[in-house]
Amino acid sequence: MAIAWIKEIHNFNPKAKLKVRCLDNNRHPQIGGKEYGKDDWIELDGAKIATGSRSVSVTADNLAVPWSFGGDQRLEMMIELDGVTRYVSAEIRGRSGWDYVLFRDQEFRESGEVDVGSLGDAPGTNHSWWIMALHSDGKLEWHCTERQGLKREEAIAFTRFFLEFTTKLLDSGAGVIGTIVKVVAAVAA
Repeated sequence: MAIAWIKEIHNFNPKAKLKVRCLDNNRHPQIGGKEYGKDDWIELDGAKIATGSRSVSVTADNLAVPWSFGGDQRLEMMIELDGVTRYVSAEIRGRSGWDYVLFRDQEFRESGEVDVGSLGDAPGTNHSWWIMALHSDGKLEWHCTERQGLKREEAIAFTRFFLEFTTKLLDSGAGVIGTIVKVVAAVAA
């Protein structure tokens, strides 16, 4: 399956707390050399935004969106803002030869997905790197900073082009062969 790496987490909202936890059986992210297990929350308190700074930020190592395995593994995010706690989770799910980060609410209802690469862990072809940001307006967004390989739509467009090109080439070849047969037949007569 494709791998979507979270390389940075930012909280731009001085009134909000952003908490992130990686429920992964094998991968444990690190922030500043500290390892975070399945029960540990990475917390970015917007109230700690320093004077002259725009955000509270961390750079993550080994933090990837887990492969779902039936929802058992996921990346959980909680936002505490104005006395309300919002929850969203993310997991990778494969479908029709392609992998997607699937987002869910607290009741596991699907709320959206984003294409992250072709099916299968193939370094150099389907890894992507993301910045997770809680913006000043309270919206949590993911921003892709780098991606290897084609997007699904690009792969489909390339396949269509290749098939059309091949069909035209075969049609042209058949036309040339037909002409050669006619010329040979005319010469033989």
